[in-house]
Amino acid sequence: AADAAVASKEASKLELRSVSLLSTFAKDVKAAMAGAEPMAVVGSTRLVLRGDTEATAPVAIAFDEDVQISRSDSARALGETTDFPYFVLEVAGEGGAWLEQLRASAALRSVPGFSLGAHAVAALHRESVPRVPDWFQHLDILGKSSRPEAWGLLSEWRSALTEEAEAAQEAKAESGAGYMQDLRS
Repeated sequence: AADAAVASKEASKLELRSVSLLSTFAKDVKAAMAGAEPMAVVGSTRLVLRGDTEATAPVAIAFDEDVQISRSDSARALGETTDFPYFVLEVAGEGGAWLEQLRASAALRSVPGFSLGAHAVAALHRESVPRVPDWFQHLDILGKSSRPEAWGLLSEWRSALTEEAEAAQEAKAESGAGYMQDLRS
């Protein structure tokens, strides 16, 4: 029991030291990044699944949909985003035959080394990026050559919302202009 108490006390000291080191690291990074602006902001809806059976326990799957990229959080809040018209499925671990069946699906494409962050920077800063990722050109050409309706209802819904917001803004501007004319007469 005494050994367990000593071990527990040592573990607590290690935890406090780790927290202290992490806190110091976070402060150092924050200081180094003072005044820095993000190159890209990526937003999505993410579903994470972890196996809970013997066959699936070593597997974690992350599914990102409705992926949008923008130059900043404020641009994203204003709706100044670019859609990434694909779903992203990330699989970690080995799950046997069922996982191989999933990976073999014709609807899925394996893209080694893919990164949403790298793709976002390449898409938003194409003119200043020295080299785009290997997959970028293929996805860019595929996206531009496909009919808009090929990307599904979410894209149509977002376009309709954007058009509705623009119409409301125009109507508001027109009513304000009429008010200004009335004041001048």
